[in-house]
Amino acid sequence: MSEAKVGQSKSRLLNQIAEQLNDTEDILSAVQSRQLKARPNLKETFVAPRTETEKTLAEIWTQVLNVTQIGVNDDFFHLGGTSLMATQLLSYIYDAFQVELTLKELFDNAPTISGLAEAIETRQIEQASMSEIVATFEELDELSDDAARKMLSSNEH
Repeated sequence: MSEAKVGQSKSRLLNQIAEQLNDTEDILSAVQSRQLKARPNLKETFVAPRTETEKTLAEIWTQVLNVTQIGVNDDFFHLGGTSLMATQLLSYIYDAFQVELTLKELFDNAPTISGLAEAIETRQIEQASMSEIVATFEELDELSDDAARKMLSSNEH
């Protein structure tokens, strides 16, 4: 996720907090509760993100969970994630990758960064393939009958 998008998301969050809270103590308490927490002790050994997709997902998870140093094999729910946070996570994933995933896909992919990265990359390939198919049909639709016959006959030889 780009720094600009992260900044916009933080700004949006602070605006929501300000709208919901009326006095200074409430605002300070809410902001302090959003400070990053250390990665909890997990049975999974920390494995740093390796690909750009995994790095972007780690940034998103940090923002949603408020946890630092998230590994690619860490379970979303073991890090304190909830179903409401999972819904927020999917929204950020869509913003970052233009890929729509469902809660079921999150749960089915062992809710880890590596599992989600694979699901996102698979969906991106599917979307690209569909775009190519549509483009090919549009190109074929523009061909005259004679041009189509010549193209087919040249492919037979």
